Amino acid sequence: MFGYNDKSTYGKVVRRIFAGSVAIVALVFAAVAAYAGYSAVKEDIQERIYRKSELSERQLSQNISYMQNYYTWHDSYLFNYTTGKKMHEGKIAWIIRSEDDDSLAVFSDGKKRGYINRFTGEIQIPAEYDHAWIFSDDVACVQKGNVASFIDHQGNQICDKQFAPPVYRGYVFYKGYCAVSLKENDWGLIDKDGSWMLDGHGYENIRHEFHAGKHYWVITAQDGKEGVLTEILGRTMEMWYSNIDFDETGIYATDSQGWRKKYDFDGKVIEDFVMTDVGTLAYDTDVRDKNGETITKPSRCWAYFADDNHCGLMSDDGKPLTPAIYTGIEALSPNRFLCHLAWNEKVMLDEQGRKVEKIEL
Repeated sequence: MFGYNDKSTYGKVVRRIFAGSVAIVALVFAAVAAYAGYSAVKEDIQERIYRKSELSERQLSQNISYMQNYYTWHDSYLFNYTTGKKMHEGKIAWIIRSEDDDSLAVFSDGKKRGYINRFTGEIQIPAEYDHAWIFSDDVACVQKGNVASFIDHQGNQICDKQFAPPVYRGYVFYKGYCAVSLKENDWGLIDKDGSWMLDGHGYENIRHEFHAGKHYWVITAQDGKEGVLTEILGRTMEMWYSNIDFDETGIYATDSQGWRKKYDFDGKVIEDFVMTDVGTLAYDTDVRDKNGETITKPSRCWAYFADDNHCGLMSDDGKPLTPAIYTGIEALSPNRFLCHLAWNEKVMLDEQGRKVEKIEL
């Protein structure tokens, strides 16, 4: 015991007590370590059980559901209610149905994408694409490398044309037409043969809208002007508007003069003037309060907003004095307003919305 050599009876007792104490301590440490290991294993098992129980069901059809585990897709699978069996366990990272209830749903195996028959649960088109999007009008857009094309339900390419891969949204057909791009800011509409509609491509953007049971295309030209086409490509609104928005009651657009109006879905004006918000215009006086802060007073006009980026001048009785063509308005006095245009240009207006050359404060 660390050099303790007393061979007397007393020494033997001391050595035995010490050895016993060391053994007890070692045993305690071993028990603590074993318990910690057991607890860790138990927690891991419980966590695995918990994760396996954390499944959400996404119904693909009456017979097939995707049982998704949000913690790890390796525990996800398809379940066939007809056979009562799991399918493709640990092989489906995610799966998405088509908007028009097509029989094929796009899925990912964690690396590539393909298509599954949502009624049988069987893989109809293997996961061989870098990207793939939902079927629409019986065709789907797929991507291999840096090229996008369209396929049918058998995986056959429907036309020999190739396009730039979608960036912000997938290519989807609506009523036989699809908006595609050849490169950035170079959009056009095609039919299922890959033929260009309108007058070809070259538009800055084309987006789809669906309201009141009908499809619409909002076309944006390179100069920023916008127009609206119906689902059969009839013109609802010509290409001289900007900031076109839809809701379930109609179309909102700014005309060529800068006035924001509301139109019905046939392009007829139903509200001559619309706005999203109003704000007070206060100017600084020469008077300061007891804390030395400048006292402001309200001017004779308000600023109204037609969209997120543009505003106009409005009288204190609610009459619009100018179209919403300014990016900002400052009150300099009760009746003088500095209005900001694009490219850092500014114009001075009076309380009637008239341009003034001389500032009189």
